[in-house]
Amino acid sequence: IYYGDYMKIKDIKTLMKWLEIARTKVFEAENNNNPALDKVINNKKSVLKQKNSAYIKKDGQRLAADLYEQIDGFSDYRNTKKMLTKITRENAAYVVTEYKNTAKNKLMRAPNYIRLYFKYQDDTEVIAINEELERIITTLSNSKDAAILEALNKLPVISVHAHTRPFHNRRLNQALGIILPLGLIFYLRIWRYRLRLYRDMQLIQKYGTFINTRIEKILSEKN
Repeated sequence: IYYGDYMKIKDIKTLMKWLEIARTKVFEAENNNNPALDKVINNKKSVLKQKNSAYIKKDGQRLAADLYEQIDGFSDYRNTKKMLTKITRENAAYVVTEYKNTAKNKLMRAPNYIRLYFKYQDDTEVIAINEELERIITTLSNSKDAAILEALNKLPVISVHAHTRPFHNRRLNQALGIILPLGLIFYLRIWRYRLRLYRDMQLIQKYGTFINTRIEKILSEKN
């Protein structure tokens, strides 16, 4: 597929032209219409057995299919679809929790004052969801699909610590909790961040589902 010609690429127009040539060559190889590949196989026939020649052609077709998939980004779409399914499932499980044998939205409930100032812990679930979301955005940022790019721009930026405590310093948090009037102000502020996190989770669920549906459509058109 003229891989050596990449050294001649100086601008985006030349790059796109090279990719188009590469895509055409790969498509021909994938459909057994590549004269160069057939020529190699015919030459090998004089040396190798028919069985070995078939192996060469099969390997060439597999390589061509893999290259074609990488150029169009379909392998990324498939992997990202699995990641999106996982993150939407984790997102839904995080928001809803069991309280007195009833499913409750834990982000809508007021935080525990004692736990907030004196026994706080990092929210590892939100940190994990945020890391997975960043990987998905990075993977899909090179997508050619305008609808996917638009949905990516609407995904929220999650603040993973704002809903758990006022400051990173433990002693400062404890001192703030003792000063009740000031502590109450920050308590209400953190509750507001919890409500904001809930809205962010809803957006992740909404646009994650949309992107997943869009990827399914792209993959079905490919097939």
